Amino acid sequence: MKIVLTGAIFDDAALGRYFAAAIACVSPKQAGLTVLKSMGCGVPYITRRDAITGGELFNIEHGVNGVLYERPEELKNVILDLTEHPETYMLYGSRARAYYEANRRPEQMAQGFFQAVQYALSQLKNRRGES
Repeated sequence: MKIVLTGAIFDDAALGRYFAAAIACVSPKQAGLTVLKSMGCGVPYITRRDAITGGELFNIEHGVNGVLYERPEELKNVILDLTEHPETYMLYGSRARAYYEANRRPEQMAQGFFQAVQYALSQLKNRRGES
């Protein structure tokens, strides 16, 4: 088992090769769009519970499809657990993929955005007294 620190990768094909070989995706302070990318590839996401997020963090259910830890020093224990029990993280990855397929595919996200716009427009009409 090895840890790879790559820096930014913008090529989806290259990124896909990393995810295909990964047991987990670890990002201690950030939980952005990579959360969904990771889940879509069947890789559990590991981050702090208070990571910077645009809301993607809330897709992670601790101990089900990823890991959320509290204190920085806990990351060491999570990584040790990952090396000792990779099958647990493979299960988390399967659950992450199932969650993504059921709830977060792009067309589902677009539908949610469309519904939010419709709702906002209806609220605006109500305020104006339009029907």
